[in-house]
Amino acid sequence: RLIPGQPATHPGPYAKVTSLAKAAALATLGFPVLAIEPVDDRITRYVLPRLSVPMLNAADPIIYDAAQLIGGEADESLLVTHPFRIACLAGKTWLDLLAIVGDDAATLMFRSAGTRSAFVHSQADRDTIDRSEAFAAGRS
Repeated sequence: RLIPGQPATHPGPYAKVTSLAKAAALATLGFPVLAIEPVDDRITRYVLPRLSVPMLNAADPIIYDAAQLIGGEADESLLVTHPFRIACLAGKTWLDLLAIVGDDAATLMFRSAGTRSAFVHSQADRDTIDRSEAFAAGRS
């Protein structure tokens, strides 16, 4: 269990990132998140070990270095098919979608047992909502 402000229990060295997408991408490659440190009201720092746990494959285990992965992603020297680049992009896309959806107000849908439907913005005034509901129910 991670608690913001709790010190990391790993002896180090550490990789510290403020990007949730990068922290999640590193975690998928065998870097456990050791601590979460608040930087200020808007920024959180994630502390991970610099070296990953060994990832087993058919030959030798792979041990990733967080500094190399982060640097390669930043200067685009990692292949676009590298798991870290893919995971970073997935994390960034997910965060972008959350921001878009979080800013959108809900749309209400009224549907009757028949084929009539009405859509109205959730922040519409009460009269507009009532008229939309009445339309969908066939009362107008």
